[in-house]
Amino acid sequence: MHQGGILNKLCSGRNEGEIYNAIGSHSSDYGMNFTNHSLQGYFGSLKTVDIDTENGIGYCISNSYEVIDTLYFFISYNNFNSMEVISRFNYMDGEHVQLSRENNSGYLFLYNANRKSLLLSEDYGENWVLKNILSCPNIPILGITGGRQDGELYILVIYLQMMGQRRHVYIYHSLDYGETFTVYHPVSIGPDPIYANFIAEDTLVEPGDTVQFTDLSSEAETWEWDFNNDGVIDSYEQNPTHIYQDTGYYTVKLTITGEAIEDYGIRYDYIHVDDLTNTNLLESKKDEICFYPNPVTDHINISIKDDTKSFIKLYVYNSKGELVRFFDFESKSPQNATSIHVNDLPNGIYFLKINTPHKSQIEKIIITN
Repeated sequence: MHQGGILNKLCSGRNEGEIYNAIGSHSSDYGMNFTNHSLQGYFGSLKTVDIDTENGIGYCISNSYEVIDTLYFFISYNNFNSMEVISRFNYMDGEHVQLSRENNSGYLFLYNANRKSLLLSEDYGENWVLKNILSCPNIPILGITGGRQDGELYILVIYLQMMGQRRHVYIYHSLDYGETFTVYHPVSIGPDPIYANFIAEDTLVEPGDTVQFTDLSSEAETWEWDFNNDGVIDSYEQNPTHIYQDTGYYTVKLTITGEAIEDYGIRYDYIHVDDLTNTNLLESKKDEICFYPNPVTDHINISIKDDTKSFIKLYVYNSKGELVRFFDFESKSPQNATSIHVNDLPNGIYFLKINTPHKSQIEKIIITN
């Protein structure tokens, strides 16, 4: 047994009756008495902690009051009596992070609640790889914890709305290190939760380009779009378009109301506006990415008109904006289409997002098995 982001202070130990009070102390008699740790080499304020109970390795992340744009990842091999910095994250000190180990020794999950990013390390925290960006921008994740199988991860999501009259608990379960999830809904009290969610058709554009936004919110009745997060409402339409004139990165915020409930979703640095005239990205924007057939019953074909091989990432979202499938493959030639089976998904509306090295494109499809 081990702890994850759901409980950030109490951790089980390796021996019977052994528990840890975060990094500060541990008990060998079920909490009756505690031994303090020296914490040599440690600094800052604790953000999250986990312990590899089988190997006696402790991990934690802290911030330093003197450096506001960095979080520090520490490792200890001796009950937190001595600690050393293994890696650093370019995160602001106010960002909320959660840490949990995976079944394999040295494998760790890190979730950044502000950026909705899920990272994995396979080498005791020295290097980290982005595994997923959780699709719903304001999803209320209470905690994460690694499971007992290789690649297993659990995420706990709880919606509490209208003073508890709407209470919904979701458990996201992954067996591929957080790339895809099966969603369980063990607690459902009242109508479905109301939440804001959206996607953009293209997130890399040139100055003067028009960006189409698609609302994926649940039970929304009104929409307020702020396309550069400056506090000024730019559109009240459900699925608006917006023209970005200046280069830079733009944070987009959507606020919705429905049945007297207000919710908002923010995607940070979501739209990238750049002058592509003197780069090869200009040509790549002209590449055609084709999805067919639509509607689809069994499998969908993906064809990319490009003269070079491309490494492709394909994300499939349901109508609630939840990631239900993830594919990673190589497009070997423009003449050959890649086929993706979707016959195991329920009937309904889905969104396919495909990322190439130079382009991102979203298409809406209908599955009718």
